[in-house]
Amino acid sequence: MKNAGVWTGLILLVCAGLMFSVSLGYGYYSKYGPGAGFFPLWISGGLILFSALYILESVKAKGYSFAEVFPQGREFSYMLTVIGAISIFILLINYTGYIIAGICMLLMLFLREYKWHWGLGLSVVTALCLYVVFQVFLKIPLPTGMF
Repeated sequence: MKNAGVWTGLILLVCAGLMFSVSLGYGYYSKYGPGAGFFPLWISGGLILFSALYILESVKAKGYSFAEVFPQGREFSYMLTVIGAISIFILLINYTGYIIAGICMLLMLFLREYKWHWGLGLSVVTALCLYVVFQVFLKIPLPTGMF
Protein backbone atom coordinates (compact mmCIF):
# COMPACT_ATOMS: atom_id res chain seq x y z
CA MET A 1 0.00 0.00 0.00
CA LYS A 2 1.30 3.37 -0.95
CA ASN A 3 -1.46 5.34 0.79
CA ALA A 4 0.15 7.33 3.61
CA GLY A 5 -3.25 8.00 5.21
CA VAL A 6 -3.93 4.30 5.69
CA TRP A 7 -0.55 3.73 7.30
CA THR A 8 -0.96 6.74 9.56
CA GLY A 9 -4.39 5.52 10.60
CA LEU A 10 -3.04 2.04 11.32
CA ILE A 11 -0.25 3.44 13.49
CA LEU A 12 -2.77 5.56 15.39
CA LEU A 13 -5.06 2.56 15.76
CA VAL A 14 -2.28 0.41 17.23
CA CYS A 15 -1.20 3.16 19.64
CA ALA A 16 -4.79 3.79 20.70
CA GLY A 17 -5.34 0.07 21.23
CA LEU A 18 -2.26 -0.11 23.45
CA MET A 19 -3.41 2.92 25.44
CA PHE A 20 -6.88 1.39 25.77
CA SER A 21 -5.50 -1.90 27.08
CA VAL A 22 -3.25 -0.12 29.58
CA SER A 23 -6.11 2.09 30.78
CA LEU A 24 -8.17 -1.00 31.60
CA GLY A 25 -5.64 -1.73 34.35
CA TYR A 26 -6.56 1.46 36.20
CA GLY A 27 -9.66 1.89 38.32
CA TYR A 28 -12.63 3.31 36.42
CA TYR A 29 -14.29 4.62 39.59
CA SER A 30 -12.97 5.62 42.96
CA LYS A 31 -14.87 6.40 46.13
CA TYR A 32 -14.79 10.10 45.19
CA GLY A 33 -15.91 9.78 41.56
CA PRO A 34 -14.13 8.91 38.32
CA GLY A 35 -10.91 7.04 38.85
CA ALA A 36 -7.53 7.11 37.16
CA GLY A 37 -8.71 4.98 34.24
CA PHE A 38 -11.81 7.01 33.36
CA PHE A 39 -10.20 9.70 31.21
CA PRO A 40 -7.60 7.51 29.40
CA LEU A 41 -10.25 4.89 28.63
CA TRP A 42 -12.57 7.37 26.94
CA ILE A 43 -9.81 9.25 25.14
CA SER A 44 -8.20 6.11 23.76
CA GLY A 45 -11.62 4.69 22.86
CA GLY A 46 -12.40 7.86 20.91
CA LEU A 47 -9.00 7.67 19.23
CA ILE A 48 -9.73 4.08 18.18
CA LEU A 49 -13.02 5.18 16.66
CA PHE A 50 -11.56 8.19 14.84
CA SER A 51 -8.52 6.32 13.55
CA ALA A 52 -10.79 3.57 12.17
CA LEU A 53 -12.91 6.23 10.45
CA TYR A 54 -9.75 7.86 9.08
CA ILE A 55 -8.57 4.53 7.67
CA LEU A 56 -11.92 4.03 5.94
CA GLU A 57 -11.83 7.56 4.53
CA SER A 58 -8.25 7.10 3.32
CA VAL A 59 -9.13 3.86 1.56
CA LYS A 60 -12.05 5.50 -0.25
CA ALA A 61 -10.14 8.66 -1.20
CA LYS A 62 -7.27 8.84 -3.66
CA GLY A 63 -4.84 9.43 -0.83
CA TYR A 64 -1.25 10.56 -0.85
CA SER A 65 1.95 8.60 -1.14
CA PHE A 66 4.77 9.00 1.34
CA ALA A 67 6.89 10.69 -1.30
CA GLU A 68 4.32 13.49 -1.55
CA VAL A 69 4.10 14.20 2.19
CA PHE A 70 7.62 13.36 3.39
CA PRO A 71 9.98 16.34 3.52
CA GLN A 72 12.57 16.74 0.77
CA GLY A 73 15.88 18.59 0.55
CA ARG A 74 16.52 21.25 3.16
CA GLU A 75 13.43 20.36 5.19
CA PHE A 76 14.57 16.73 5.40
CA SER A 77 18.02 17.74 6.64
CA TYR A 78 16.42 20.04 9.22
CA MET A 79 14.22 17.17 10.40
CA LEU A 80 17.31 14.98 10.81
CA THR A 81 19.02 17.78 12.73
CA VAL A 82 16.09 18.03 15.14
CA ILE A 83 16.03 14.25 15.66
CA GLY A 84 19.79 14.24 16.20
CA ALA A 85 19.66 17.16 18.64
CA ILE A 86 16.94 15.51 20.71
CA SER A 87 18.84 12.21 20.68
CA ILE A 88 22.02 13.87 21.89
CA PHE A 89 20.04 15.69 24.60
CA ILE A 90 18.58 12.39 25.81
CA LEU A 91 22.00 10.70 25.81
CA LEU A 92 23.78 13.56 27.61
CA ILE A 93 21.26 14.72 30.20
CA ASN A 94 21.91 12.02 32.82
CA TYR A 95 25.69 12.44 32.61
CA THR A 96 26.20 16.18 32.14
CA GLY A 97 23.00 17.60 33.57
CA TYR A 98 20.29 19.76 32.09
CA ILE A 99 22.30 22.91 31.39
CA ILE A 100 25.10 21.36 29.32
CA ALA A 101 22.80 18.94 27.51
CA GLY A 102 20.39 21.80 26.77
CA ILE A 103 23.21 24.00 25.45
CA CYS A 104 24.40 21.20 23.14
CA MET A 105 20.89 20.54 21.84
CA LEU A 106 20.07 24.20 21.26
CA LEU A 107 23.46 24.86 19.67
CA MET A 108 22.82 22.12 17.11
CA LEU A 109 19.50 23.73 16.26
CA PHE A 110 20.71 27.34 16.25
CA LEU A 111 23.82 26.72 14.13
CA ARG A 112 21.62 26.19 11.07
CA GLU A 113 20.32 29.75 11.19
CA TYR A 114 22.85 31.83 13.16
CA LYS A 115 26.60 32.33 13.21
CA TRP A 116 28.37 30.16 15.77
CA HIS A 117 28.89 32.92 18.36
CA TRP A 118 25.22 34.00 18.23
CA GLY A 119 24.10 30.38 18.36
CA LEU A 120 26.32 29.66 21.36
CA GLY A 121 25.17 32.80 23.18
CA LEU A 122 21.49 32.09 22.54
CA SER A 123 21.94 28.47 23.61
CA VAL A 124 23.60 29.42 26.90
CA VAL A 125 21.10 32.15 27.74
CA THR A 126 18.09 30.00 26.85
CA ALA A 127 19.30 26.95 28.78
CA LEU A 128 20.15 29.05 31.84
CA CYS A 129 16.81 30.89 31.77
CA LEU A 130 14.89 27.64 31.52
CA TYR A 131 16.95 26.17 34.34
CA VAL A 132 16.22 29.15 36.59
CA VAL A 133 12.51 29.12 35.79
CA PHE A 134 12.04 25.42 36.47
CA GLN A 135 14.59 24.85 39.24
CA VAL A 136 14.33 28.11 41.19
CA PHE A 137 10.86 29.51 40.62
CA LEU A 138 8.77 26.39 40.00
CA LYS A 139 10.88 24.13 42.27
CA ILE A 140 10.89 21.34 39.67
CA PRO A 141 14.09 19.32 40.02
CA LEU A 142 16.14 18.95 36.84
CA PRO A 143 18.99 16.48 36.29
CA THR A 144 22.28 17.92 37.48
CA GLY A 145 24.62 15.17 36.29
CA MET A 146 28.24 15.37 37.36
CA PHE A 147 28.35 19.15 37.04
